[in-house]
Amino acid sequence: MSFLDITDPHVVHKIPEGQQLVIWHDMRYAESYDVDLTLGPRADVLFVGYCPRRLAKKVNIMQYARIEEYAKLQWINVTFGGEVEQMLHCECVGIHAQSDVRWIFAACDAEKQALSVKNTFSNAEGRGNILMKGIAEDTAHIHCRGFIDIGFNARGTDAYLTQNVLMLDSTAKIDAVPGLEIKTNDVKASHSATVSRMNPEDLFYFSSRGIEKGAARAMVTEGFLRSAWESLKHAQVRDHLQKNLDRYLYSR
Repeated sequence: MSFLDITDPHVVHKIPEGQQLVIWHDMRYAESYDVDLTLGPRADVLFVGYCPRRLAKKVNIMQYARIEEYAKLQWINVTFGGEVEQMLHCECVGIHAQSDVRWIFAACDAEKQALSVKNTFSNAEGRGNILMKGIAEDTAHIHCRGFIDIGFNARGTDAYLTQNVLMLDSTAKIDAVPGLEIKTNDVKASHSATVSRMNPEDLFYFSSRGIEKGAARAMVTEGFLRSAWESLKHAQVRDHLQKNLDRYLYSR
């Protein structure tokens, strides 16, 4: 696969038929971003949108992908800290189009994030999974919404939505909102949401082994979030994600 590293706030890109491409989009500089991708037939794209916000200013991000017949999209959003409003819409318009989304997010202090992803299927035999996985600390508040929309002509579609979130403090809050709309028969579609909190017994386990509270929380966060990308086949992307998670955890 070819590798494309971009920082532009406005991205419009058409991936030609059959091309294999990895795109890394670094979104740490501007206050707003918009992305518009079109995957031609049989294109194979891994897109990573990385937003490491540690600034006071709010960032607004709009992302869209159109996936044509037999094309395959893996979209990874990484939202680590900051005031963020971010929306992603992946539209499978071709037969056998595939859209797999992984969204890893974290917030601390009094940060607020509003994150939304939608997988739309308008043709037959589509495939798509959404995984939203995140952590909130302190008094942070995250609203994460995942939605699957299967149209009238999308028979044979197989789609799944998973939301898995963890709050490290009793004052932190995460709203995990799943949604599913099916307009035809002969499809497989479902969703699940798991909301958990760290309790004192968890920290006692670490302290009994000589691990102080701050290090224990960092270890829990790292293990929880890292599991979202461990199955990726692209080693360079896995390494990038791990380095940026380490930077978020240990440079605050």
